[in-house]
Amino acid sequence: MSPQLKGGVNKTVVEYIIRNHDMEKLEKQMRDFQDAAAKLNEKYGQGTVDLMVKKGYRNMGPLLKKDPAALHHLEAAYHALGLPLSYVPIRGGTDGAELSYRGMLTPNLGTGGFNMHGRYEFASLNQMQKMVDILTQMVKIG
Repeated sequence: MSPQLKGGVNKTVVEYIIRNHDMEKLEKQMRDFQDAAAKLNEKYGQGTVDLMVKKGYRNMGPLLKKDPAALHHLEAAYHALGLPLSYVPIRGGTDGAELSYRGMLTPNLGTGGFNMHGRYEFASLNQMQKMVDILTQMVKIG
């Protein structure tokens, strides 16, 4: 997402969303913003830049590596249906990521949608039905 910029002569607000699958890289990106704010405040006076960092968009990957039971359950359902399985990492910010960090590991599953959040976004009824079959199989296994 490109930064959101609002401002005038006396005050300007820039909002960024920083995302990264790698937590070390994400922490470095946040430190880079903190360093930039500190340098600007040093050069132009304290209070020139007011930096506020809100954590969000966490990656559930480390949680699933620590406890992969939810993935094993999913893999069993795909195997029982004879379907190929692939993992495509996403950046986070989903309900699944939030639920995972609250203690209920919830991997994101496909919904039949493609080209998400873009002008060519669409949903396939065939893919949606396939996910219903996968979820039904998971309930049978579970």
